[in-house]
Amino acid sequence: MDKTWCLTSSRDSTVPEVQQLSADFALVFDVLSHLVGFESEEQVVRSIFDLFAMLCAPTIQACLPFRDGKAGTLLTSPPATPLSEEFVAKLSGISEKYAWSESGTGFAIRLQQGNEPLATLLLEGFAMPQHKESYLNLTLTILPVLVLAISNARNYEQREIARILLEEEHKQLQQAFDEIRTLRGIVPICAYCKKIRDDKGYWSQVEKYVSDHTDAKFSHGICPVCFEKEMNGLRE
Repeated sequence: MDKTWCLTSSRDSTVPEVQQLSADFALVFDVLSHLVGFESEEQVVRSIFDLFAMLCAPTIQACLPFRDGKAGTLLTSPPATPLSEEFVAKLSGISEKYAWSESGTGFAIRLQQGNEPLATLLLEGFAMPQHKESYLNLTLTILPVLVLAISNARNYEQREIARILLEEEHKQLQQAFDEIRTLRGIVPICAYCKKIRDDKGYWSQVEKYVSDHTDAKFSHGICPVCFEKEMNGLRE
């Protein structure tokens, strides 16, 4: 099996192959070291596309994510690459670890964590299809890092969603507390006119004091006792 693989840039024939391979692997692991730090799954996928564009120059790349066993939104490179629904359905139905494309110039590979599928990655139309098995072996080698990067990004996004929801709940709770205003302690009230003395020593009508210290509003009426008293006063 041919173990060589290439970058899209031309190789210097004067450089020994082992040195070139070492440089290529250094490039791969340098890119991979940054993948696990991305906070967005789309950032991770786009960086994976960039990596394989450098390594094997596929004409089409696609990543179909899965969440709870259901296919999500397809990402492609180039971004506007048209793929038929039938093709996407085939991509979604791949259950093996990898599968060669019908054209023979690429493959699709499954990314999964334990028994949970994370995504299916498609690399199609290699510039040098004779090295496709080498590209596959390389992809299988770095597959755990790709899985870890996508998993980390999803975990971060879920934590961010939880944090935003928690902040919103806290904000709503704080607003509710701000709206709840109660009278506490001993309220000094005149035994005769029923005015209330505030903290500054001023005397106010009960209505004004309560309105200033709570969200209560007053509507005025007359109780039966006062009504009878007032009516008796008018009769006299």
